[in-house]
Amino acid sequence: MGFAGADLTRWVPPDVGPTAGRGTLADRLRRDAGASLALDLHLPLLRSGGAATVAAREASFRAAARRLETARHAGMVAALDLLSRWSFAARSLTAQQRAAREAEAHVDRIRSLYFAGTTPLLELLDARHLLEDALDRLEDARAELRLAVLETEIGR
Repeated sequence: MGFAGADLTRWVPPDVGPTAGRGTLADRLRRDAGASLALDLHLPLLRSGGAATVAAREASFRAAARRLETARHAGMVAALDLLSRWSFAARSLTAQQRAAREAEAHVDRIRSLYFAGTTPLLELLDARHLLEDALDRLEDARAELRLAVLETEIGR
């Protein structure tokens, strides 16, 4: 039931009109003299400042996109830095291993020459000192490689 007992689910109630059910809207309006229909529109329909709001949101979106790009770039730089440090440590370890092997071979040659009596003791001591330096550098290179691997694991 509608306003003042009128049925608003149909254009014209079945009991109105000359042929009961086939009345017109005018018949309905005569019967429901107190009913009215109102539309309330406010001008302007679009708010002023809407363009500024859209522009602000677009600027916010562009700023977020730039922050994302900056974060991606920083991540890429960090990854490349770790990769280069890892690569350098691995190459350094290989070079230090070769230097340590050569220093050991040099000590063996000098020792045999010393025992043969053709080389003084000072030369043997110098060769031993060079071997100790090579082994220290080898240990440093191993530590650098381990550190690069750990930093990579931490960064995952």
